[in-house]
Amino acid sequence: MACRFPGVTIYRYICAPGMLDFITIDFETATGSGDSPCEIGLTFVRDGRITGSYGRLIRPPGNRYDYWNTKIHGIRPEETAHEPSFADLWPELAPMLDNRFLIAHNASFDFSVLRSTLVSYRLPVPSLMYACSVQLSKKIWKGLPKYNLKALCDLHGIDFNHHRAEADSLATARLCIKAFSEAGIESENDIREKLKTNIWQMRPGGNVRLNMPTRKKAAEMQALEQSVKVKPGSLFYKKKVVFTGTLSTMKRLEALQEILDLGGFPEEKVTEETDFLVVGRPEMPSRSLSGLSQKQRLALELITKGAPIRFISEPEFIHQLEYP
Repeated sequence: MACRFPGVTIYRYICAPGMLDFITIDFETATGSGDSPCEIGLTFVRDGRITGSYGRLIRPPGNRYDYWNTKIHGIRPEETAHEPSFADLWPELAPMLDNRFLIAHNASFDFSVLRSTLVSYRLPVPSLMYACSVQLSKKIWKGLPKYNLKALCDLHGIDFNHHRAEADSLATARLCIKAFSEAGIESENDIREKLKTNIWQMRPGGNVRLNMPTRKKAAEMQALEQSVKVKPGSLFYKKKVVFTGTLSTMKRLEALQEILDLGGFPEEKVTEETDFLVVGRPEMPSRSLSGLSQKQRLALELITKGAPIRFISEPEFIHQLEYP
């Protein structure tokens, strides 16, 4: 039988009916900007079995790469010079994603990349639901020292080539299958009700949290979010954020306050639990480690050991502050 989507690797399994269908997604980015995907990986799960995977290199805007991004994933400009842009690839991707349930490890990052890129290219935003496998893992395997993808896969004996999109999406899918099997998760409602974990819906007007708590709790949360600027859909919500370099658009204390107001955790030191390192001036050198700040060097060292730290540029940071 011909594959509906060219480029999708098909896996043939005997399926076990009654389990959740989902797609795992992973992006690698070329720069600190959210609209610079250079690779996408998708893995398709039906009835608790992996049925196929998809990986594709993407030519980022201007085919420009930042040094630290290439250092992490190894993708170079010459590899993507003749690949399609995201806009060229979107007609192929959209039918795979629209009206589907997706999962990503650190979902706030991957779905921020998706939305930012769609907005940048003025492409229609699909309607889809998504969840975060980090949050799912914390509910199912409680008390672990680390919840990054490498640590969880090492724990459960899942081998993969970390920081390549298709491999990461396959690892996330295998991790979710194991987690759902252990927790008896058979539907999206089970995720909300049994695990008490958020499911989000991406819509043209913004991301919406589907599972609201009790009316009393919801009213308390709404009052809190109105009194400050807390945005549960923000890239920085409940994330640990560190700054390095000099910000040109605001003072460091103002930036730290912005993170705090959004419901994030501003921190001074880079650790293995850091989620984002915001890079101000001076710019990262393009071809060597010379001139890197101590925080950048430490972050790169921790990333090679599996820490889920993401570098983002100051313009991307400002963009995310204004994110709907």
